[in-house]
Amino acid sequence: MGLGKAKIRINGADCGLEAILLGVTTSIGGFLFGYDTGQISGMQIFQDFINRFGQGPPGNKAFDDIILSLVVSLMSIGTLIGALSGAYTADWWGRRKSLTFGVGMFIIGNIIQITAMNSWVHMMMGRFVAGLGV
Repeated sequence: MGLGKAKIRINGADCGLEAILLGVTTSIGGFLFGYDTGQISGMQIFQDFINRFGQGPPGNKAFDDIILSLVVSLMSIGTLIGALSGAYTADWWGRRKSLTFGVGMFIIGNIIQITAMNSWVHMMMGRFVAGLGV
């Protein structure tokens, strides 16, 4: 009895273990997106983050409210655009290539964020590109 033949009855309907495993794996992506959004909100109070990406003279750096909200929300804006364009890319390239492209965009966005050292614009664009892939 392989994984593809095993079934579980849920609310009167048979559900294969592969479908359950796929659902659990997919839900991890949603969890990580929420975790990332929560983490960037918490990182904004760290002194090192303020020293690297804040505005103002050294020793007196701070964030404008608009910049703080852009750093947090630009990933969600990228996610909106990526979700709206996802159906079109799936029609043009097929499901597998479209998903591969999305994962590639997410990886590129994370690399951009990792390489941001002192520029909040660099960090913000990395979050936007990562959002396109989500």
